[in-house]
Amino acid sequence: MSSGKYRSIILGCILYNLLTEMWVHGIIGFMNPILTISLLILYSTYFLMLEDLIVRYRLHDIPVFLIGIIFGLWHETFTTGNNLKADGLYGLDPFVLVVANLFWWGIMQTVMARYFANRSFGPRDTDHKKMGRIVWGICLFFNLSAISNYVKYPEIPVEAYIIVFILIGVLVTLLKYVKKPVQNHEFIRSKFLDILLILHLALCLGIGLTVGSMANTMSTTAFVYWSLLFGVCVIGYWVRNRSISV
Repeated sequence: MSSGKYRSIILGCILYNLLTEMWVHGIIGFMNPILTISLLILYSTYFLMLEDLIVRYRLHDIPVFLIGIIFGLWHETFTTGNNLKADGLYGLDPFVLVVANLFWWGIMQTVMARYFANRSFGPRDTDHKKMGRIVWGICLFFNLSAISNYVKYPEIPVEAYIIVFILIGVLVTLLKYVKKPVQNHEFIRSKFLDILLILHLALCLGIGLTVGSMANTMSTTAFVYWSLLFGVCVIGYWVRNRSISV
């Protein structure tokens, strides 16, 4: 893969996620430079690291899915705090824990972002140059520094953070067992996933450019329900076809 094609895959993943974010924040929300720059850095560093891991270890869809959940657990706990709830179960919100990390980060924002980018900017290849230590250091510094947000939630019991770290540890251990190299790197297109993505992006643009942040509660609730439906459709396809090209 040429460096240009490699950059196109990363940019495709970022574009897909920014369009997804538009549903929740609306076009008005993106006029806030702090939000926009933060999202750009977040998705840029994440997909640079993910692409490098895919190249180094020739990862297939299941490990990529697990990495998405791990990344989501970290940021939904220490950056946004969405996983946390003072009066929740041990300081956590079980519903958000499942939806935000499994359905959003695992399925919608990682596996389907990879499928979209490779489908739109392919052909797929895993022989391009690997990322160096300096870039890895920069990416890790940005994402690990999110733990400084711990001070924002003094009312959350320490058990919540312990549980999150245990979940991350379990997923990392599981990742080691399923991290088998892919022998066939040919990208396989799916009409079903293509239609699902077109519908998803049309909804993101339609809502983001119209109501979006002007009706935040309603649009956010709609996004949660769509995330569940979207995820169930992807899981159904996954079970039937056994793999999704990432």
